[in-house]
Amino acid sequence: MAVPVSTGRRVAANIKSFIATLRSRTPDILGVNQPMSGRAKIIFAALIFILSFSVKSLHAVDYAPVMYTSRQDMRGLTQLYDFRAASITEGHGILIPDDWRPSNTGLLSFAPGYSIYLSAIYALLDRNFFTVQLVQNATNSITPVLVFLLAGILVSWRVGAVAGLLTAVS
Repeated sequence: MAVPVSTGRRVAANIKSFIATLRSRTPDILGVNQPMSGRAKIIFAALIFILSFSVKSLHAVDYAPVMYTSRQDMRGLTQLYDFRAASITEGHGILIPDDWRPSNTGLLSFAPGYSIYLSAIYALLDRNFFTVQLVQNATNSITPVLVFLLAGILVSWRVGAVAGLLTAVS
């Protein structure tokens, strides 16, 4: 069954009208010209950080029973990074281990950045996966705050708040 031409034109006109309305209302919907006080920004940033840290910490609590066991995800990789970090902490080379042989190409497999990061945590705090996880949760919880601030500056504070909250729970 063919659609009458007048119906097709009416649908096209309705779509054009909808798009025009959406374009004119988008700044209002997004809150483009609505300022946010400095105090409100600090409160939102703190709430977003706390939410993100809480979500990550709850995940850590769920994961705690398998830590240091054979059921731990990526156990071999975790042990490798832990070994390299301990070696760095003990002073056996930062980028290249003291006992490295040129024939051993395993050094090319893993960048030393994470091992260096772990060694800093080990040196400052403790050689413990739970301590590392706590520091990482705090560090990673800064990201949703940065998303909130960037989206707030670039688009609007309403968009920034939503983006920060979504990032915090993901």
